[in-house]
Amino acid sequence: MVSFQSLLDHDSISSTWSRKVKNSHSPRRKNATGYGKSSTCSTGDRRNMPNGHPNYPAARKQLTSFLQGQGYMVHPKEVYCPAAEHCWVDVAAVKGQDFWAFEYKSRNDSIKRGLSQCQAYANAFNYVVLVADRRRATSSPYFGSFKRNGFGVWSHAGFGFYTLLKPQRRGVLRGRRTVIERQFGWNTVRARTEMDRKISDWFAPGP
Repeated sequence: MVSFQSLLDHDSISSTWSRKVKNSHSPRRKNATGYGKSSTCSTGDRRNMPNGHPNYPAARKQLTSFLQGQGYMVHPKEVYCPAAEHCWVDVAAVKGQDFWAFEYKSRNDSIKRGLSQCQAYANAFNYVVLVADRRRATSSPYFGSFKRNGFGVWSHAGFGFYTLLKPQRRGVLRGRRTVIERQFGWNTVRARTEMDRKISDWFAPGP
């Protein structure tokens, strides 16, 4: 199976899309503490993310490996989401034709903040999932809000990830979805997927 990282590294079309997105869609830093005026992100959002937690890199790597084992195509970096705030998705992935956003919360992170982040991603991703410690997620007064909003909740225990709430598929805003697709080099990914299909599949009889 061709890894998504190899697509980004070796496909010139994908690289071109990445540069375009970086220049035209991602917020630009004007200094070490803020973003340029063209950004719609809140200036403190990037600094307040849980990736400052010492266990975040290891947890993100575990989640990425788990998703890849389940057939997801995972973006190697955090993905920019064009929202008014909370516009950096911890882990973004594609499965089939659907885009997934995963927000990771350590034991010291706010579940309430996680809910608002999921709401920010909802118009750009088909599925949105909060990944958190099981006890903190289920005992949170906001747990019911995740269910009402159709967000999924996964628990992270050791090296495993377990479903507490299944996410509901949702419609997306075309403009926001396009920004996500470009960061994945979506047209290139789809073309490569078609190329990898067995020749016999092209001539298989229809249902």
